[in-house]
Amino acid sequence: MDQTDYTNSFNVIDALAKCPPVTYILYKKALAFINGQLEIKNLKTGLLVDDVTKYRHYKLLQTPNVLQSDIQFRINIKMMIESFGYCPVLKVRPETMRSEITALWVLPPHLCTFKKSGKLLKQTKYSELWDTMEFEVFGTKTKLNKEDVYVFTDITPYFNSQLLPESRLQSCAGAIDAIKANYEARIELLQNRGPLGVLVNDSQGQIPFLAGGDERENLERDMKRYGLNRGQRKIIMTSASLRWEQMGYELKDMMLDTQEIHDSKTVSAALGYPFELLPHGEASKYNNDLSKSRQLYEDSIIPETLNYTQQLNDCLETAKDMVSINYSFTHVTALQADKRLSAMTARIASQTAREEYKDNAITYNQMLVAIGREEVANGDYYYFASPEYKLILSQQNTPNGQA
Repeated sequence: MDQTDYTNSFNVIDALAKCPPVTYILYKKALAFINGQLEIKNLKTGLLVDDVTKYRHYKLLQTPNVLQSDIQFRINIKMMIESFGYCPVLKVRPETMRSEITALWVLPPHLCTFKKSGKLLKQTKYSELWDTMEFEVFGTKTKLNKEDVYVFTDITPYFNSQLLPESRLQSCAGAIDAIKANYEARIELLQNRGPLGVLVNDSQGQIPFLAGGDERENLERDMKRYGLNRGQRKIIMTSASLRWEQMGYELKDMMLDTQEIHDSKTVSAALGYPFELLPHGEASKYNNDLSKSRQLYEDSIIPETLNYTQQLNDCLETAKDMVSINYSFTHVTALQADKRLSAMTARIASQTAREEYKDNAITYNQMLVAIGREEVANGDYYYFASPEYKLILSQQNTPNGQA
């Protein structure tokens, strides 16, 4: 059987609807993606702006359109980009003030029709690559102003198109198809009582069904209505003496659960999500979740966010305002592990240096350098010659009650 072509946007929609691991992974990545906190950098000074609310597009970023908040918008656009390889966004601009943007709308790729212009290498604007752009909503196709459509693209290769990158689902098409077939097989087994078989005459030579009788037809109808689901019959009654001979495999022998896990690993790798963070029973219990979460951010979320913000800055033309937009993840718990380790290491190093100084192994200045401080004048002495040690000796040699 040929693998599904996920360059076809409607096949992508089918995968999102029928392959739970794909949707789950993309959603979990989107949740990690929205952890980014907005930062605005002043391009003149190179410093971060103290109050991001003063940026003129701040309100637009917080409420891109009447249906979505900032979080909803970013989750939507992230899942579209990774599912399809790209995501068109419509910039709503007043005709009387084209420099302003009043709303941003995510346009689902499967509802968009782009007609190529046939031009590529010598063009200076993305809109010049297309003759027309149409969006279908509520059954009606609307022609869009090409200048008002910004197409966010993924970091995947441009294999089948020089204008749009490939969907991430294409590289794991076989695994997705296998998972979909796996789910369909299990549903079929539940609905039809498990493996197929044949009814064998067990009446010792007697004819189980009389010629011209209705018993066989009744039995076939009862078999179709027999099963474990709600509304299905649990008992079949017949006067015929029959024996069931199984022809298929038991559910446990088909190892459908094992195959699903194997295919889910392939999908996880293709989508850049650590498999250990998926809820596959024992699979996640013996792994360091903090380490895998850090891997998710370092290997996927942060580079992908950089790709997104570069395009967002281009979309909003932030350079004209001499600023740039970024989303920071330094506050994320998983990324704090190294800082905690560094602090613990520094504390141990400080204690060691102090002990070495008191053991007269290093000088006072050497101790200061070891704990990250600058040397002081006349500090090249050992502990036995320090004012602190001399004071302790004098107190020990002074009789009680005497000054």
